[in-house]
Amino acid sequence: MAEYWGIKVEDIFNTMKDRFRPEGAKGVTASYGYDIKDEGKWKVSVYNGTLAAVEKTDALTGCVATMLADGETFVGVNTGKVDAANAFMGGKVKVDGDMGAFGKTGKMFRKFVVAKKEMSTRDYIDDMFATIVPRFKPKEAVGLDTSFAFDLGGPDGGKWTVFIKDQKCRITSTSYWERLTRRAF
Repeated sequence: MAEYWGIKVEDIFNTMKDRFRPEGAKGVTASYGYDIKDEGKWKVSVYNGTLAAVEKTDALTGCVATMLADGETFVGVNTGKVDAANAFMGGKVKVDGDMGAFGKTGKMFRKFVVAKKEMSTRDYIDDMFATIVPRFKPKEAVGLDTSFAFDLGGPDGGKWTVFIKDQKCRITSTSYWERLTRRAF
């Protein structure tokens, strides 16, 4: 399956159970079809305000309405990357069947949100040191001539030295402990 903005069509369907909003489905008993070009067909069934099933299928019989779209548009609409109204008006999204009934699906599910990647300790440390220079404020460093050495142990550790002089900041990925004068702060 293709990815669009790092998301697969099936990711949208696989999270529907967690994103379902019963208050948006009060009094609804219906099945909705999704025919996503080159990706597959899914049927989402709601029974008496409860999400009964989300299943990939070969047949979309019994659906009150079916959305037809390509994968990129479908993912884009569900993530906010593509404006739903413009996609519909431009013919990128079509609905066969009861348009009013299908319109209710927008209230039944919270917006899909990309899960944040869990950072490893090493990712966190690398990110921290990689952002020191961009976050440096030269105006705050007038007259400063100093160095800071970091020697972090463990499997994800490493050595870095930050140099500040003449309102400039640079960082190395090695430690210069022997060259530094330790000061108590």
